[in-house]
Amino acid sequence: MNLRLFSSLSQAKSTLSQWQEWLFNSSTSFLFLNEQLAEHKKNEILSSIQKFLEVTPITTDPFFLVPTSGTTSVNLKIVLITKKKFLQAAQRANTFLQATMADSWLISLPLHHVAGLSILARAHLGKNDIHYWPKWNPKEFLEKLSHGNITFCSLVPTQIFDVLAENISAPKHLKRVLVGGSALSDAHYQQMLTRGWPLLKTYGMTETSAFMSFSTGDEFYQPLPGVAIRLDVNQRLAIHNDCLFEGYLVQSNETWQYQEKKLHEGYWSTEDRAEFKTATPSQFRLLGREQGMIKIKGELVNVHLLNVRLIDIAAGLGLSAPIIHYVANQRNENELFVLLSKNQDPNDYVSTFKRFNQDVLPYERIGWYIQIDDVPRTELGKIKISVLNSDSFKEAYRENRKIILD
Repeated sequence: MNLRLFSSLSQAKSTLSQWQEWLFNSSTSFLFLNEQLAEHKKNEILSSIQKFLEVTPITTDPFFLVPTSGTTSVNLKIVLITKKKFLQAAQRANTFLQATMADSWLISLPLHHVAGLSILARAHLGKNDIHYWPKWNPKEFLEKLSHGNITFCSLVPTQIFDVLAENISAPKHLKRVLVGGSALSDAHYQQMLTRGWPLLKTYGMTETSAFMSFSTGDEFYQPLPGVAIRLDVNQRLAIHNDCLFEGYLVQSNETWQYQEKKLHEGYWSTEDRAEFKTATPSQFRLLGREQGMIKIKGELVNVHLLNVRLIDIAAGLGLSAPIIHYVANQRNENELFVLLSKNQDPNDYVSTFKRFNQDVLPYERIGWYIQIDDVPRTELGKIKISVLNSDSFKEAYRENRKIILD
């Protein structure tokens, strides 16, 4: 078993084409870890996984080990995907996007995330030019996009907000901008379309080798050709295709365990609750994850959908998105509040909070907020719920709450 640690392309001595050949065509397997981790820490993780796999063989096919988006240096959960399946997913995306050899890609997402790595795979299969630039700066991004004759790229919603702030139209040669990572507000989506940006909202995850469904505008997604979906008994989205992962490597108390993916009649259940569009059963809408469902005064509340609503209201007023979270309440089970970062002036959000509270049910209203230095997010812009639920944050909730006036 030949497992190597993938190094940043910006630090590598090899050319990009050499890296692609080694990554996708060799018998070597690769471990991808956050580039910000200390080198000694990355090598410790690599060594411990190598020792585990020596006594626990999983597959004879070369594979990638890619951390899930919620992985930290302490709580490691790593997805094992064979190279063969990863490349099949990349080819499916290329076919759907109608990409040709004349196209080029800009990689503006980290390669230790499946979103960035999948672009490298698509470009490799399509023999496309690649512009690798993972350090985000909206002005430099727009300059590279315009002068590099780039036709495809991927962004996450936080990057979309930065692009909108520059108030620049899309270059005419740009064919598609794939948007994933977390929910994009409808207001931001429409603003980008008005400026000529060819957005395509996507949904997927590390376990599916990047995106497996898309939306051309509304809140409903439909699977790519060759992907089948249904709801499991818990109303979670279940997926069947030929590009699914093999299982997880999970570290607990410095000990690794392998958890093979669980299938039911060939379908793998995600953690995302969903519902189908009545007229078109193949189209689905995400309702958030099970841990985002709470009870307030005995009523079931979907925090994910409330956040979508608040984000839309704020975006319509030209404001960056605040975050709704919740904390236990002895009388009401839970209560909702808003997180603002230090760069968000509470006075700017008075109208946002007022309109939100007018739109929702009484037990869904937000009564207070706290302001913190930065809302904890992953590199793809997803909220780190585990950090928000930590004891240190809960203490801040109690000490720093400020009432939202009606």
